[in-house]
Amino acid sequence: MRTTSSVGAIGLAVVVVVAATACSGDELAERIIEDRIEAESGGDVDVDLDSDGGSFSIETEDGAVTFDADGDGGVSIEGVDGEGGEFSVESEDGVTVIETEDGDATITSGGGDLPDGFPADIALPADLEILLSQSADMGGGQQGQLVAGSAPGGWQGHSDTLIASLEENGYEQQQLTTTPAGVIFSYRKGDVAVFGNVGEGGSPDETTISVQVGTDG
Repeated sequence: MRTTSSVGAIGLAVVVVVAATACSGDELAERIIEDRIEAESGGDVDVDLDSDGGSFSIETEDGAVTFDADGDGGVSIEGVDGEGGEFSVESEDGVTVIETEDGDATITSGGGDLPDGFPADIALPADLEILLSQSADMGGGQQGQLVAGSAPGGWQGHSDTLIASLEENGYEQQQLTTTPAGVIFSYRKGDVAVFGNVGEGGSPDETTISVQVGTDG
């Protein structure tokens, strides 16, 4: 919802600005933020800053959110959405755990290696430089993986090899769109869906590749 997300951005900026201020500075900042958000949203807003502890909380008529940072890169967010549903986000060391009343998700981010659970029957270039690698476990058998990177060579050859591997391994084409700069594709095999794109990178001799896999469970 727009109000809560915009509130979060404002609150985070204020925490940085007032991090070295005393309690009276927090109180002044709270009033300034409340006035600004109320002017934009037309609703009542309550802001509570703790610059010493590196945290803030904001409550509006549409929901509430609390942000805490532990000083070592860990982040904790808790809130209530506009429909009264509770949610939380915990992030530390590249692992983000999201819990909501509709379900949970664990996302692991990094680079260099394929994400855990990435299907072995999807052929990626051996010399692919992996810049982004993510895996997500949403519970109930629902999983997802994302890999993105670059490889030397023209995109057509990489695209042909990747798509051929999908079709040879039983994936059925759902979408295939080719442009002068690359290809966008969607394939499916059973409960596994594959979405991706292969295209020209920074030069004609470099290819960018992104493949996302989702398992329905």
